[in-house]
Amino acid sequence: MTIAAAPIVRITKVLRRAHSPEGMPATDPQMSYGQVRAAARLLLPGMRYRRHVLRRYSLTWEKPGR
Repeated sequence: MTIAAAPIVRITKVLRRAHSPEGMPATDPQMSYGQVRAAARLLLPGMRYRRHVLRRYSLTWEKPGR
C-alpha cells in the first residue's frame, strides 16, 4: 500500500465500520503486489496492472489478434 493511500484506507474503514464478513475465511496474502505484477507479465504479455484503494488491484488483458 502506498503511504499516500494509508489515510484514505483508514478513514474508509472507520466510516464503513469495516469488519470481516461472518463465515468468510480470510488469510494473509500469498503474493505481494510486485510478485503478482511480475507473474502477470509472464503469463499475460501486454497486460495492464492498476492498484486501487483498500488493497485491491485489477489486471486488464486483451487477446492478441483481435
